[in-house]
Amino acid sequence: MKAKKLSWALALSIFALCSCSSISKQTGITKEAVMGAHVTKTTKAHYPLTYPDTVTLTHKSKLNTPYKVIGKIKVNRHSFVGTKRQQAIIDDLMKNFAAFTGGNAVIHIRSNEKVVTGEIVRLTNGV
Repeated sequence: MKAKKLSWALALSIFALCSCSSISKQTGITKEAVMGAHVTKTTKAHYPLTYPDTVTLTHKSKLNTPYKVIGKIKVNRHSFVGTKRQQAIIDDLMKNFAAFTGGNAVIHIRSNEKVVTGEIVRLTNGV
């Protein structure tokens, strides 16, 4: 009985994954569009993930410690359905996407009525 439940769970998981990817292919809607954020990597290097809680957000265009720009991030001010996002949600999206990219900070944050942009940086500790 347990094996039967497990096989049903596996089948449903595979169906859900296939459905999501086929919907994305058919509609052109990506998870970035749904989340309202897009990251463009500016390096081919791969960095270990960081914790979102440790990612610093700043409007400064430079830091006092050595760093390397590893990507650019753009977060929409409005959700997928058109409602205005709270600043805390925008900050969380920036921190989560930066951490997933391996960033320690998002610097040079700029905004207008449609988007918030910034540069994802990795601290290099003088290396």
